[in-house]
Amino acid sequence: MESLKDVLQKNKQFNNLIKESKMPPVKEQFFKEQTTVAPVDPVQAAINLLAANGIQVQPNGQQPEDKEYSLVEPTIQIAHEDLANGRFYHLEGDDNLDNWVPSVTTQLGVIRMATGFDVYNRNLGHTAPKNTEALGQKGHDTHYFMVPLVYGETVTLDSIRTYILGNQQQSWKWLYKTVDQYAYAIRKNLASFCQFWYEHQPTPVTVEYPILHPDLCFGGRLDLIVEMKKAKNSKKKSRVLIDLKTGNKYNSHTLQNSAYKVGWELMNPDLPIDYIAGLYVTDGYRKDPTYTLHYQNFDYQGFIYASKTWHRENSNVKGELKPSVKKAPPTKFNLYNEKETK
Repeated sequence: MESLKDVLQKNKQFNNLIKESKMPPVKEQFFKEQTTVAPVDPVQAAINLLAANGIQVQPNGQQPEDKEYSLVEPTIQIAHEDLANGRFYHLEGDDNLDNWVPSVTTQLGVIRMATGFDVYNRNLGHTAPKNTEALGQKGHDTHYFMVPLVYGETVTLDSIRTYILGNQQQSWKWLYKTVDQYAYAIRKNLASFCQFWYEHQPTPVTVEYPILHPDLCFGGRLDLIVEMKKAKNSKKKSRVLIDLKTGNKYNSHTLQNSAYKVGWELMNPDLPIDYIAGLYVTDGYRKDPTYTLHYQNFDYQGFIYASKTWHRENSNVKGELKPSVKKAPPTKFNLYNEKETK
């Protein structure tokens, strides 16, 4: 019979053997004898559990698959004309002036922006219009590149420079000396917009959607509608109509979005808007991109007041509002055949 010392010694040797092999031989033998089912990978089991709860996990070094969204596409195509009495919208190919309607922003032009805006323009003096046009073009060009970004495309410096060089509108030259300087400002605006997207992770609903309806006294294009959480601790997503701005915040922006909300819901009654907001992107930050998302209080009645004032100031003596279309000069000329001059 073995002594207690011998038994303890053998047990010690057995434990050392287990530690060296890092696998329990007895248990391994048990699995070999009892079942042929492969052991479950604990990492994969965790991934499967996360996936079952709606959380996607990617292996190291791999990027998530690009998300594909089905955006609401417009059922109409509209065009605009910049006339002496403002911008007017109409269906493409519709030459009937009775169907043309003034834009939202044209009608809101009757509202005084702010005291600071008046002082700013007064200080600029006779150069104020050129400054306004240059800033307006920067806003327009920032909007132009927002659209492909929302659709999931990549915007590059080369594409920005190519667009600037090929654009006949060159108002930006009043504020920027070179193409690269102007492209730099647009890039900063786009980085600001991207920062908003990264932080809020919205799901796009539509972008640059045309608003035109027989029951509306205005036309235009809303910038963006998304579904996102209004706050980080929100339990569900809300549908938010967002207008992208590259300048300062003014009260008229609320009235603009209020009109777009009414127009959108009239054309898409199954997709009501929960909130309206202004997204103010900027090129003024020094380090990391910043932006301001300002939620607005719906005020369509305020827009109607402004609209009535604008119509009263721009109607003729009969109370009629007509687009101020100037007769175009002839494109062919002949001194001896008047019919050829047309």
